[in-house]
Amino acid sequence: MAAQAGHPLTPQQIGEINGCFNDDFDASVQAAIDGTFAIPGTHLDCLQCDVALVYGLRNYGAHNTGTAPRVYQRFGDVEQILFRVLFASLDFL
Repeated sequence: MAAQAGHPLTPQQIGEINGCFNDDFDASVQAAIDGTFAIPGTHLDCLQCDVALVYGLRNYGAHNTGTAPRVYQRFGDVEQILFRVLFASLDFL
């Protein structure tokens, strides 16, 4: 059964997620994978953590050329999350 978010992330929350990934990319990746990612005043649900990870990875890939050790170390989990967000997006649309 697919995870369902209680509510979509707001633009302000997306901005806060972006700041977390900019401040400490590896710790943000780890927290999103583990489902413990939080922004001030909000603990994200499972699907929101997945979306946060995908958003952070997209921005990292678009603006950096360096490696991301945490992504390599947890690649199987990252791959599953990417597919969950892809399929949740298709289901939503």
